Amino acid sequence: MGFGDDDYRMRQGGTNWQKVLMPVMGLLLFGCAAAIGFALSEPATDFVRSNVGNIPPGPEIQAAVGFGIFLILLLIFGAVYALFAPKPDKIISESELAKEKKARERERLAQRRRRREINQQMARERREREN
Repeated sequence: MGFGDDDYRMRQGGTNWQKVLMPVMGLLLFGCAAAIGFALSEPATDFVRSNVGNIPPGPEIQAAVGFGIFLILLLIFGAVYALFAPKPDKIISESELAKEKKARERERLAQRRRRREINQQMARERREREN
């Protein structure tokens, strides 16, 4: 159970069209948000001008309101996607992490034990050669 298991499973299963088409869906949502923002910018600007005083006339205000609508729609689309997006199949659990940590610790202790045995053996051989 290494980190490469997911990659192997994806190669076995073929092309995942949901993952392939996600960027296209993102571009479509981006375009829809821009079109809706543009379409609603004029009525929203008129509404803002009627309710808030001292707003200078000009297309800059309409562009700012349209951009604000666009950003709000992107935030809404992003929140809906985050709620309903497919989650990855394999998530490493805390118990698996603890098992891996214990296995690494056991391996480290075994390595230290082997190193100590080798050093003791070398010391014995050195003493035998000196005597």
